[in-house]
Formats: sequence, structure tokens, C-alpha cells
Amino acid sequence: MFKNSSIFTKIMIPIIIIMILQPLLIGSVLFGFGIINSLDENAIESINNNAANRSSVLSDIMVSSWSNLDKFEYDVINTFDNFLAEERLLLTDVLGSRMEVQLLELLSEPLINALRQTTATGAFVYIVNNYSDTSVKFDGLFYRTEDPLTTSPDNSDLMLLIGPAEVARQNRISFDRFWQSAFTFSPEHSDNWKTFHEPLTAAINNRFMPASELAYWSSTVTINPNNPMETRHSIIYTRPVIYEGTIIAMIGTEIQLSHIERYLPESDFAYEQCGYMLLRYSLEDEQDYSHKTDHTIVLVTGTHIRQLIGSMSTIRFTAQSKENTYRIDADRLGHLQVVFQPIEVNSNPDTPFYNDKWVVAALGTDSSLFRMSRTAGIGILVSSALALIIGITLSWLTIRRTIKPLISVAEQIEEK
Repeated sequence: MFKNSSIFTKIMIPIIIIMILQPLLIGSVLFGFGIINSLDENAIESINNNAANRSSVLSDIMVSSWSNLDKFEYDVINTFDNFLAEERLLLTDVLGSRMEVQLLELLSEPLINALRQTTATGAFVYIVNNYSDTSVKFDGLFYRTEDPLTTSPDNSDLMLLIGPAEVARQNRISFDRFWQSAFTFSPEHSDNWKTFHEPLTAAINNRFMPASELAYWSSTVTINPNNPMETRHSIIYTRPVIYEGTIIAMIGTEIQLSHIERYLPESDFAYEQCGYMLLRYSLEDEQDYSHKTDHTIVLVTGTHIRQLIGSMSTIRFTAQSKENTYRIDADRLGHLQVVFQPIEVNSNPDTPFYNDKWVVAALGTDSSLFRMSRTAGIGILVSSALALIIGITLSWLTIRRTIKPLISVAEQIEEK
């Protein structure tokens, strides 16, 4: 009996060793040569390409469209110049007087043209008649449209958000439900205050620099922060208008976040649980930059990502081993992969706001991005285990059946 068992063992053990080595060899090739890891890298590369494409689109539209106010700046200067010449007035006679309303009536049509040209959701101009570090109030016009990609010949799609009522009636433009007669800015509402104070200060300190180089892009604001019912959030582009060395006005555009979402759609991604973030941060010294810098969250898209981010207003990141891949510095968000692509809105290091940087971040959960590689890895392990069990079982049965007659013959020979 011992000999019988010995014959069976001598045949079975090499077969078992070979069967074990086969899946180990296949697994070592798939895992050791990076075939499984390449699936992860492809997932990261996919969302990185999405971020690169969207940052390119936003860079182009922010520079070429939403901030395209050169023609309107010329119209404002020309309107002031012609008005002063026709009325034989000095600039000091107009600023702070009721004649500002007359100037706004003349600027209404150029402002509408600027709104159409920039394809922004809003465009504005306000006359600067005093400088102050406290609350200020200016006459101006602010036209808004809910859909800048479609226009109406009779301007019925426009609403007056800020400005004199007589200008709206004269141009047959409806009033926005949050209409107010004048622009007001207060340090109490710091983000709104910066839309006026930052370009104003830049213009005062850089009087020989072109106005377009003094432009300021804001963080998220509401146009009327004093009204709690106003929930439409936007980013604001503002630049000064300088006439004969005097800052006479501020002009700019408003882009509602709901409109920017069109350029950062969740549908871009081939994976579930992905989305975009539009981020803004201040770079004081580019050589010392680290993603540990606080990033201001301007916009989040993607249903799952928006739920995860919640009400966070600032965020920090930690670099990962993969190039251009980061984690969020928050325990509950540690399972998110993040990649960055810059938005180039200001490439001149000599301008006042060069250090204000914008980026598009693409995010995805580990479970979504790495699902394919994990499924493949688990599939390989499970199939290898099943193949091993089945192979050993079949080998055992086959060998046992094959050697049984041989054992019987051997036993008969021994008996003789």
C-alpha cells in the first residue's frame, strides 16, 4: 500500500508544482511588467487629457471673449471726449454731477454691443468720481442676460441689474428682480470690494501701464451681497478706463458660474464619479510654489464630486508618486485622484495681478478610476485559483484512474 501511494505521489507532486508555477508566471508578467499598472496610468492620463482640453478652452474664452473690452474702452473714452467738447465742460464739471446719467444714456448701446461681443452673462460700466477706502457709490449701468449664446434683436433677453431707471425705460429693457439704481462697494464684503479696489489701486500705482494690463479677475461673488435672496454667483473681470491721466470709469464683464459649468461638463469623463474644479490661488513666488498653497474653490462640477466637496471654500493638495497627480489634504477626501492644468489668463510677469493663478482640476474616485485594474487583478487571482483547484482535482482523478491497472499488475507480480 505504501508503494502504491509512493507511485501516485511521485507522479502527482511534479504536476501540482507545474500547475502552481503557470499562474504565478502569468501573474508575474501581468503585475511585474506593469500591464495592470498601465490600466491605472491610462485612467489618470484620460482625466488629465480632459483637464488639459478644458483648461485650453477656458484660457481661450477668458482671454479672447470674456475680457475682450478694448473696443468698449475706446467707446467710453470717445463718449467722454465728445460730451465734454459738445457741452464745453471740464471733466471735473461732470464727475459727481447729474450729467453722469446723460453719459450713461450715451454708453447704453456701446455697453450692449460689448455684452454681445464678449458672450459674457453680464457687462457693466460705472463712473468713478471719488477714491475712498470706505464704502463708495457710483452711477453706472449693468446689463445681464441669462443665455449669452442666444440673442434677441430687440434686446428683450436683456435685464438691467444696476443703473438709472430712465435709461432702462428709454431702451425698453426690463428690470432684473434684484435691480438697484447704483453700484455700491464696501470693505465689509471683501470679494466684491476687490473687484473695484484692486484694479483702482493697480491703476494708481501703474499710471503708464495699458489699462488691459491692470485688469482683475475676481473670486466668486454675488453682485448684490446685501441681498440674501441673490443666489447667482459669478466671477467678475474689471479694468479701469483712463482719460487724460484720470481714472474716469471701471468697465467689465460678469460670468455666472452656471454658465461656466457648460465648459466643464461631467459628461467628458469615461469613468463614473468624476468631475472638475475651477480653482484660483495666489502665487507670491513661483519658485517656492507648492500645492500646499490654499486654493480657492470657484466651481465644482460632477454630481458625486460636488457632494463630496460640499461647502468647502478652500482646499490643499499633496503630490503623489505619479507625475501631476495629487491627493486632497482632507481625510474624508483621501480617496480622490486629482490632476491639474493651468489656465493662462496673464502671462506678463510685470503686471500687477500676474501672481493670481487659475487652474482646472479633474478629479475621480479611486474606486471608479482604478475599477478596471482591480477587477482585472481580482479576476486573474480568482481564475488562477479556480484553475489550480480544478486542475489538481482532474489530475488526481486522471492519474488515479491511469495508474490503478498498473498498481494491480504490480501487486499480482509481487504475489507470485
